[in-house]
Amino acid sequence: MTIRFNKVSEEKQKNIINSAINEFGDKGFDNASTDIIAENAGIAKGSLFHYFGSKKNLFLFIVEYCADLLTSEVLNEAEKIQSNDFYERIKDISLIKQQIIVKYFMHSKIIMEAFVNMPPKIKVDLEKLYLKYYSDNMNFIEDYIIKYMDVKLLKPSITKEDAIFVTMTLFDALGKKYTSLYKGKTNKLLTNNEDLFKEFDKYIDIIKYGLYQK
Repeated sequence: MTIRFNKVSEEKQKNIINSAINEFGDKGFDNASTDIIAENAGIAKGSLFHYFGSKKNLFLFIVEYCADLLTSEVLNEAEKIQSNDFYERIKDISLIKQQIIVKYFMHSKIIMEAFVNMPPKIKVDLEKLYLKYYSDNMNFIEDYIIKYMDVKLLKPSITKEDAIFVTMTLFDALGKKYTSLYKGKTNKLLTNNEDLFKEFDKYIDIIKYGLYQK
């Protein structure tokens, strides 16, 4: 948070943040209007630039705000998961993420547009943010999923590393598939993400129970 913005009242901060989320979420970085953001927040446009200096800085602030909020929501819900099964936890966390996307649609859209369809003008800045949150996500996966892998359940010929590699490769492949299918169609992806999670569940079951009939 910028020093100047930090001095603003909590109510005014909330108004500015909500207005910016709605505008950036609806129109993206390039087409969003700082005039509209300021008007809907009930402040002068000059005040907006006084707080953030530029549209770019405001957008980067909003991206961090949204990413931190979504991360916090996922963590809070992940703490409630009862299952100690590696694959069941993956499914539970996938469902949690789906529910949070619905609850925070505009926040999720901003993150998708920022990290998947990076606006060229601010790509370098967004790549730095992406690396930070990617690292945080890897730590989350380690703490809330990977450490629950029970090697005693694996076939003798399969190591823990094998199981993790196959599972993470699945994550990566499905992510790339849907990013490609819905490139430039973030709204459609976020409103139809049940297909992604259903497919993910199907492949998790394939990994967990095998391809061949017993």
